[in-house]
Amino acid sequence: MNAARWLVPAASGCLLALALAFGGLTRPEVVIGWVDWFGRWDLQLLAFFLPATVVYGLAVRLARWRLKRFGGPELGLSTSRNIDGRLVLGAAIFGIGWGIGGACPGPALVSLSTGAPWAVVFVAAMVLGLHLRWPVAIAQRETISI
Repeated sequence: MNAARWLVPAASGCLLALALAFGGLTRPEVVIGWVDWFGRWDLQLLAFFLPATVVYGLAVRLARWRLKRFGGPELGLSTSRNIDGRLVLGAAIFGIGWGIGGACPGPALVSLSTGAPWAVVFVAAMVLGLHLRWPVAIAQRETISI
């Protein structure tokens, strides 16, 4: 296998893991503090979200420019602007799980690599949820991105 095919994704994954760790997203108490608006609201994640949003916006602009200028594969970004019940319900379930569990899938996987007990439980529940949802998605011919 060509090293260039896996080197960039592997390096990107490592950088993301480091960013999640430095941003505090691997610490459930930081995430729960972010959503505790009526208690001890912790704005620490704002220091992660703002630069991440700027970097993402710049990366998308650069990728679109590169695609227009040099060609290549499409970016695969959604063009849908529909906000329907399934989207709202999925976002609500994700947000509630994020607030209760104090993590989302990416930081949970990073924390799993450290052997954090909460991450073992979280990732096991996530895998179980995907396992239960996958047959339904296949039957409905949907795609599930992980």
